[in-house]
Amino acid sequence: MKRKFEFGLVVLLACSIVAIAGCGGGGGDSIPLSGARITVRGYARAPQNSGIARTASRSAEAAQGLLPVTAGTPVAVYFIDNSGAIIGSAVASGAVAAGGTFSLVLPAEIRQIASDMVVAVGAGADLMRAFIINTSNLSVDPNSEAVVYAITNKCTSPLIAYSMDEIIIINEQYNSAVNSENIDYSVYDSVDSAVTGAISNTGVKGTIYNMATTAGGSCEVLNPNPQTGDNWGEETEEEDAFGNIMKTTFTTINSVDFTAPAANAPCNVSANITFTDEDGESSITSVKLIYYLNGNLSAEHAVAMSTSNGWIYTGQIPGQTAGTTVDFIIRTEDSNGNVTSNAVSSATNLIQAIPDIDNSPDIVENNADLLGFSANYDSQYLYVSYNVQGTIVGGTTDPPYLMLYGIKITNPDQAQGEGLMVGDLWINMPLAMDPVAQDQFVPLFFGQASGEGVEQNRAYFEQTGMMALNIQRLMGGNFTEGFISVAEPEGTSVGGTFTGKIKLAAFGDNPSGYLRIIVLTAANLSLDSFMPIPLNCSHFLTIYRSSYGYTVN
Repeated sequence: MKRKFEFGLVVLLACSIVAIAGCGGGGGDSIPLSGARITVRGYARAPQNSGIARTASRSAEAAQGLLPVTAGTPVAVYFIDNSGAIIGSAVASGAVAAGGTFSLVLPAEIRQIASDMVVAVGAGADLMRAFIINTSNLSVDPNSEAVVYAITNKCTSPLIAYSMDEIIIINEQYNSAVNSENIDYSVYDSVDSAVTGAISNTGVKGTIYNMATTAGGSCEVLNPNPQTGDNWGEETEEEDAFGNIMKTTFTTINSVDFTAPAANAPCNVSANITFTDEDGESSITSVKLIYYLNGNLSAEHAVAMSTSNGWIYTGQIPGQTAGTTVDFIIRTEDSNGNVTSNAVSSATNLIQAIPDIDNSPDIVENNADLLGFSANYDSQYLYVSYNVQGTIVGGTTDPPYLMLYGIKITNPDQAQGEGLMVGDLWINMPLAMDPVAQDQFVPLFFGQASGEGVEQNRAYFEQTGMMALNIQRLMGGNFTEGFISVAEPEGTSVGGTFTGKIKLAAFGDNPSGYLRIIVLTAANLSLDSFMPIPLNCSHFLTIYRSSYGYTVN
């Protein structure tokens, strides 16, 4: 069975958006557990003719053609990315006991079960995984593997979009379909062939398609024909509230060449541009030469650029009278909706990202539904503005529903690659200024830490509702170590629009001259723990802190 590896960026917003309470990942929802260490218990069954099934008493025990897994077979718990690939190493491991049973104790720092955690039994063609939908009697078998495979290979929403309740429903529905279709796993000699055989059954495949409605629409299945179960590879146009985070295409403006022209003569501009898409499914859709005359940044003029070889783009600024000053930038857009652009330094003339879709309210509530954002810079600050379909709100403390609006900024000179586990996060949480939240919720961020710096960070957070955090430093488990005091984020919200600024010094040395930005929304449903549920995200916007210009001779 093909399990493709993708460049995984859904390394769990709950952790990277600072839910660092020991989790290695996070999902759309999690199973809250007590303070004691979590033990995951269950049993594993495999096709009776596979290499890991117990050979004794086959005819008597092989219900549905499945037998307990042989004692000694490896079993482990680990986190997976959206393609089903392992993130890091196993957090717990052992061997299956007699009767196919297993019991694994998770590390003390893992205090929640999330939708990106699986128990895995066996290996290779006999690998079986199961989402941890319960911790006392978990069944690991070809049915549970088929559900993991379907969600990570046949659905377009990232794992982070799923709640545990949705995964439980999907498991139940799939098992019901297998039973109603009388699937007999005894005819298969491996787990891979058993899963492939089961999901090729029309009734079972139709059930996987119907996960889309059963799971509240968050499973966007690649099967437009539930009646026949055909065309698994054809993609349907569906809402995907957090799907933009997966669309990590990169455009690099390597160099720009031009010569200041004489009066009334055009200026020929060429740009060397590189486009990187690891999946090979996207492309540049637009390259524009945008220019401004005599310092008037409110009046932009755009000229399309073209290419004959795919990397050198050319365009022409029309001739101007002698003495005219011309500033210009290069703006690129790609088929994933991501923008890379130079910018003329300005606190008010911001570069626009491509607007996101207006999601249906039953997918993303209006107050969290991001529509668009823009950014620019000057010598001291990065300026960002974003807007939502509804109103930027703090949420409520009773019942707990604390809204978070986050701006994630990656400096490529300080962080390797792109992902939710790298970069810096500028959080706007309006309820941090509420007395109830300050008494019951804010202390979660600071724990028992003390000292002048800690008190200053807390006071700033409670006064402004904002803080800046280095995501990688948070991974050490001490929240206060992630604070970037020098950032001093500030901003205001009016209706559905936020406008703010943050000091460039927060992001460290930046000789490459560009920053990569994405805006996120989330909600925390407890005053006792910090495990935000991701709601929506924008497209990416990469800003080059540079522009070009000349004075007409």
